[in-house]
Amino acid sequence: MKIFLETKRLIIKAPELDDLDKIYMLDSDPDVMRYIGDGLPRSKEESRNWYEKSINHFEKYGFSFGLVFEKETGEFVGRAGINYNAYDDTQADIEIGYRVLKKFWNKGYATELAAALMQWGFNNTKIEKLCGFAHPDNKYSRRVLEKVGMQLIGLDEYAEEEIIRYEILKHDFMENEGKKYDLIAKGFADLRDSFATEQKYIDLFMQYLNPGSHILDVGCGSGFPIASYLLDHGFEVTGVDASKELLRIAKEKCPTMKQIYGDIRKVNIIDKFDGIIEWWCFFHLPKEDHEKMIYRIADWLKPNGILEFTSGDTEFESKDSAMLNQELCFYSLHPDLYEKALKENGFQILLKEYDQDQHLVWIARKIT
Repeated sequence: MKIFLETKRLIIKAPELDDLDKIYMLDSDPDVMRYIGDGLPRSKEESRNWYEKSINHFEKYGFSFGLVFEKETGEFVGRAGINYNAYDDTQADIEIGYRVLKKFWNKGYATELAAALMQWGFNNTKIEKLCGFAHPDNKYSRRVLEKVGMQLIGLDEYAEEEIIRYEILKHDFMENEGKKYDLIAKGFADLRDSFATEQKYIDLFMQYLNPGSHILDVGCGSGFPIASYLLDHGFEVTGVDASKELLRIAKEKCPTMKQIYGDIRKVNIIDKFDGIIEWWCFFHLPKEDHEKMIYRIADWLKPNGILEFTSGDTEFESKDSAMLNQELCFYSLHPDLYEKALKENGFQILLKEYDQDQHLVWIARKIT
């Protein structure tokens, strides 16, 4: 088996003519084909013609619609991939597509496949935009495209059939890790239900604040363990995060925490805070944004306000899929640049120390 891509539960195999019977089984299923093309099952000859285009596309570009199998059972699940729309490379649209046998519906497989293909396409090719197309009545497929972060463009037409068009630009996808956390929100919330090294430093942070102070938790996630701990100690907490799904969980776990949804580099925050805490959030911002965030935070803090944040102990940039098999980007500046940004924005550094290998905790007071 020539594996093209793996997800947590699935394998996408490169298309090969030996698998035509599996493709025909999928293409001849009325339920699967209901919202595809003219809505009719394909004959074996039609199925072969389309599949040969898929094989040729893969040989030419290194990506196409492949065959999907369950890792655990080895069962054939369906098809998924990215390709020039209808395998026509004389036009610019490159689409994400998926087609799953009915017995595997309602397992989240289409979303898992679409998210993985989007990441692969933007990380491994020069593709700058991906499209998704769905029949107007196919609410399930539309929900998948929306869930992985595609934007609704509107009505379009293909082969004289009306379709709904979605798009996402590489720039928009790469810069917002919140959408990636949407895909692993429940698993991540389960992992972050207790402290690692944070409690000592949150206790120190609280010592600088008056009882009942208003704190902004930057990258609050599900609210656990940091926001919940602050709330339990009588502080007023506002949390900001770019993941809608994590904020939904936070609403259940920390109902008294005020919420702000948005990218912390762009979101409009009007309130002024006595303290701002950030833990493992800046790591997901490109390096050019870190110093800008110190400036933004200085504006959000009241005079004598306290900032606690985390960084690496050297400049770095990397990608890692260790978190629930979800690829995430990680960045840090050299500590000297954080010191410079803090001083330029009127901060006095109160603490800079390791809480674990290669990981620094900072506490600073806004004095001007």
